Amino acid sequence: SSLTIEGITLEFMASKNNNGTNCDNTYRTYSEVLKRIKKNSIDLIYKRIDKITRKEVEDFLNFQREKGYAQNTLKKDYQMLKQAFGIAKERKYITEDFFDGYYGIQMPQSILPEEKVKAFKIEDFKALLEYLYSPDFKYSHRDEYLIAIHCGLRIGVLGLKKQDIDFENGLLHVRRTTTSDKEGHTILGDRTKTPSGMRDILLNELTVPVFEHAIKNMKPNPNDLLFCNKKGNVFTDSTLNDCLKRICKHVGIEENAHNHMLRHSYSTNSYSAGIDYKVLEETLGHADIKMTMDTYTDLPIEVQRKELQKYVDSVKMLLGDSINRYTKEEKINVSLENTKE
Repeated sequence: SSLTIEGITLEFMASKNNNGTNCDNTYRTYSEVLKRIKKNSIDLIYKRIDKITRKEVEDFLNFQREKGYAQNTLKKDYQMLKQAFGIAKERKYITEDFFDGYYGIQMPQSILPEEKVKAFKIEDFKALLEYLYSPDFKYSHRDEYLIAIHCGLRIGVLGLKKQDIDFENGLLHVRRTTTSDKEGHTILGDRTKTPSGMRDILLNELTVPVFEHAIKNMKPNPNDLLFCNKKGNVFTDSTLNDCLKRICKHVGIEENAHNHMLRHSYSTNSYSAGIDYKVLEETLGHADIKMTMDTYTDLPIEVQRKELQKYVDSVKMLLGDSINRYTKEEKINVSLENTKE
């Protein structure tokens, strides 16, 4: 029935998918969320939405929380329920939206500690790079990893085409990424993950040789993909992820490595090197700098100490000899106290 949470959600999903607002990958994500809610509460999904009580919704969300779901999972389930009630209220299926207003139902907080995706430790990052550049390298996908590292790309680097590399103007045109269809199969997308992800990245002396090597060794394929499997299709994320784990194990990196750590390492090392935050934001394809700094940048203690020293230096410059005089007096007093003891 269109009066149930499932019916409302399916209709909304179909309309967004048909008009191109959402891609097939988003449709699949919605389907998985709906399936999870259905698994944990059949009554909530199939019951007419005007017959559902506030307590039933709150009990379900608390059940999800106590089950130990991660915050991102709780967020998706909460947003789907909130969306269904919002549509129902707009269409006058219900008179009260439990999620609306100051006393509306709030998103539950996971009992699990939130884990931030981290960059490689500097010593591990160095070991990884040294091996990627080594003549003894014996694995696959070296060019893909180097491009992801030096350009700050998601592993959607797999969606690059030969014509995206503009050597004449020194630019990499990022226009699409790999994605999934409704069945979960990896396919070549027709756009980037977000609108801000559509961008141009400057080529440099690190990236030009890698792209030249990749083009020279690319396999003929109908999509003119820079990287493809034997059938001429895009690689899956898991293919590169599994290979990266093997490489890291080979060079002695104990941390549980995965593809996205390459992008985080680029961000962290770029910021540590003093690259302007606005340039970093543009290169990573973020809509705002908050995403760049909060999610993608781990500040090493040395960088924090160096930056905070700027404040110390400014105070010393402001106060001049008076602060030096205070320091000298303290040393004298400490010395006298020690002498008395």
